[in-house]
Amino acid sequence: MSEQDMLKTPISPARASALFTQLKSVNERIAAAAKGREVRLVAVSKLHAANDILALHESPARHAHFGENYAQELFQKAELLPKTIQWHYIGTLQSGRCKRLAKIPNLFCVSSLDSLDKAKLLDKARGEAIQAESTIPKLNVHVQVNTSGEESKSGVAPGDDVVSLCRAIVKDCPNLHLLGLMTIGAIARSVATTAEGGNEDFRVLVEQRDLVAKELGMEPGELELSMGMSEDFEGAIAMGSGEHAPPPPRPGGQHVQPRRGGIGPMMSAGPHHQVPMTQAQINQQHHQQQQANQLAKIRSRKPTDKNLPEGVDEILAADSDVGVAYKDLRDLERRLDATMTRKRLDIGDSLNRSTKRYKTLRIWISNTVEDQFWQNSGLNVDTFDFSSNLESSYRVKIEGRLLDDDDEVEAEEKTGNGEADPDKMDTDGPSKAAPKPAAAAAKRARLSHFFKALTVEFDRSKGGRQGGEPSVEWKKPERTPAGAGNLPAMADFDEFSFKRNGDENVNITINLYRHEDPERYELSPELADIIDMREATRQEAVMALWEYIKLMNLQEDEEKRNFRCDDLLRKIIPRDLGYIPQLNDYITPHLRPLPPIKLAYTIRVDEEFHRDPKPTIYDVRVAVEDPLRSRLSQFARNPQYAAMLKEVTALDDQLATLIQAVAHSKAKHTFLTSMANDPVGFVRSWMSSQKRDLEVIKGEATRGGGEDGTGDEWRRGGPDSIWATPNARESVNVLLSKHPLVRT
Repeated sequence: MSEQDMLKTPISPARASALFTQLKSVNERIAAAAKGREVRLVAVSKLHAANDILALHESPARHAHFGENYAQELFQKAELLPKTIQWHYIGTLQSGRCKRLAKIPNLFCVSSLDSLDKAKLLDKARGEAIQAESTIPKLNVHVQVNTSGEESKSGVAPGDDVVSLCRAIVKDCPNLHLLGLMTIGAIARSVATTAEGGNEDFRVLVEQRDLVAKELGMEPGELELSMGMSEDFEGAIAMGSGEHAPPPPRPGGQHVQPRRGGIGPMMSAGPHHQVPMTQAQINQQHHQQQQANQLAKIRSRKPTDKNLPEGVDEILAADSDVGVAYKDLRDLERRLDATMTRKRLDIGDSLNRSTKRYKTLRIWISNTVEDQFWQNSGLNVDTFDFSSNLESSYRVKIEGRLLDDDDEVEAEEKTGNGEADPDKMDTDGPSKAAPKPAAAAAKRARLSHFFKALTVEFDRSKGGRQGGEPSVEWKKPERTPAGAGNLPAMADFDEFSFKRNGDENVNITINLYRHEDPERYELSPELADIIDMREATRQEAVMALWEYIKLMNLQEDEEKRNFRCDDLLRKIIPRDLGYIPQLNDYITPHLRPLPPIKLAYTIRVDEEFHRDPKPTIYDVRVAVEDPLRSRLSQFARNPQYAAMLKEVTALDDQLATLIQAVAHSKAKHTFLTSMANDPVGFVRSWMSSQKRDLEVIKGEATRGGGEDGTGDEWRRGGPDSIWATPNARESVNVLLSKHPLVRT
C-alpha cells in the first residue's frame, strides 16, 4: 500500500490510543524535568507511516514538530502531509541534499549543520524559495558540535571553529537563522546520565554556547541547546536543553527498540502547544515577538567587529606600531580565550570524574571492665548477700583515625624507648601509644564518615549468658552523604562504645559496611571475567563493558546502538544481540553490595590481662576525596566568574565602539585625502555618484545608469572599473529586489 493510500485509510482506535498515551507520558516527564520552563517536543517519526504522523498532528493531540533522519523520506512526507507540520531534519547533512531540503517551505530547522559550505548552499536555496514565495520564513539551523571527540561523530570541533561558523552564519547567510547548538554525545555517557548526574558532553556544549554568545555579542539564552536522547533527556533539560521523542509504538502492542540514526530522539528549548491557544495566549505571544524584534534591531545596530579597518596602518605615523601591537593583542586574546575555555572544560571533566585516593584508617579496639569479682577485694565471696548494683560488666571502645602519611605515622608511633610498634593486624601495643584525637582542621575525616553501618556479633557457639547477647547495631541516617560535610552528631564521631554485663571472656566480630559516593559494588564472577574488575561503581562497570565491546569490535556497522554478544557476554546477556542503551539494565543483576569489613576481637575480663591492657589495632584502606577536587570545585563555582564575564562583555562593547569610531575616522580621512589630491575630479565624481544613487532610490534611473550611463566609465570593465565599486553593487541589488509591475 502506498503512502497516499495509507493516508486515506483511517488509523485504528487502538493505534491512535497508543500514540496519544505515549505522547502524554513523554510530555509529563518533560514537564517534571523542565520545572515550569517551556520546551519544544520533536517527535522523531523516521521509518513510521504517514498516517501515524497525521494522527498525532490532528485533534486532539495537535502536535506540530516532527523530526526525520533520512532526506528522501522527508521529501516524500513533506509532499503528502499538511503544510502546518513543522519538519526538523536531524540526520547527517549531505551537500547534495541541501538545495532540496532548503526549498521545503515548512522545514522548521536543520539540526546537523557542520560546515560553512553547507550553510551557504542552504542559504542560497532558501533565498530562492523566499524570492519565489515571500511568506516562507528564514530557515533555522543548529550548528552540530563534536563534544565527545569521536571520529565516528560529525560536527565542528569545540573552540574557534564553532565561533567562526556561527559568526559566518549570522553575518553572511541572511536567509538562515542561528537557532543554537546541537551535539550527539558519547553513547556510554548518555546511558550513565541521570537527572541528578551531569553529562560531560552537555557541559561542553553549555560552555560552547556561552563562548559563542560572548563572541557574537548575544545573550546565552538567545541560543538553544539541542542535546539529549531518550535515555538522558531529563538530565539534558536540567542543564538547559531538551529534545526528545520516542518512535510511535508498533501495531499490536509489539515493543520495538528505538533506532538511532543521525541525531535520534532529541529535545530543544522552545515553546510547544498541544492544544489550541486562546486569544490571550496569542496576544501574549505577539507581544513577546515584538519585544524580540525590538531587541534584534538594537543588537543589529550594536557594533561587534573588533578588527581594525584595512589601511589604518598606512595612515599612522611611520614609526608608530599601534596597529601591529593591537593585532598582536587581539591574537593573544583569542589564544587566551581558547586556553581558558579548554581549561574550564578540563576542570569540569575532572569534577565529573569520581577521583578517589586510598588512605589508611587505623582502628583501635579495646575494653575496660567494672565490678568484676577480682576488682571487689573487700567482698567475701563465701557470703550470699551480693548487691545488685555490683553486677560484673565490660565496656568495648572502637576508635578510628585517618593517618596522614607514612612519615607522620612513624613519628606518632614512636614509644618511650625509641622503638616503633609494627603496623601488622592484631598487634598489641601499650595503651598509652594509642593517639588521642588532636585539634584538627575543620571538616576532617572521622571514623563514621567512611561507614554507613556498624554491627557487633557475639560468638554464639559458647554457652552461657554471653552466648545469648543481642547484637549491637548502628546505622547512619538515610540520605546522609559520604564524606565530611555538615553531618548530624550521630553520624559524626571518631569513637564508638557500648556496655554489656558479663564476667567471662567473649569473642566478637565487628562488621563495618563501607559508605562510598558513588556507591561501589561487588561484581559477579561472570561480569568480573569480562571487565577484569572485582569491585566497581555502576558507571565504571558500564564504561568498562562499553570499552570491551569496542575492543572486541562487536558493535554493528549499520545500527551503531546494537552489538553482537560473544561467549563471555552471553553469560550476562542471554541473547545474540544486545542494545547499548540497555547496558545499565544488563549489569544490574550482577551488582552486589560490598561485603562488610570484619574485625575479630576478644573481650577480656580476666585480672591478668587488665594488669597491662593492650588494644588490638587494625589498618583499613578507605577511599577519600582528592583534596584538589574541593579547590577545583570552588574555582568552577566561583560567583565572581559571572561578574567577570559581564565586565569582559562591557569592555568588548566599548572596544567595538572605539573600532567603529576608528572606521568612521578612516572613511573621513580617505574622503578628505581624495578631495585634496584632485578637488575638481573628486567633486565631479562624487556628485555624479550621489545623483545616480538618488535616481536609483526614486526609481528614475535608466537601464544604463542615468544620463551618464553611456559614459566611458560605464563602458570600461575590469577589477578597477566602476562596476566593482560599492555604489554599483548596491544599485544592482536595489534594482533586482524591486518587484516587477504587473499590468492588467
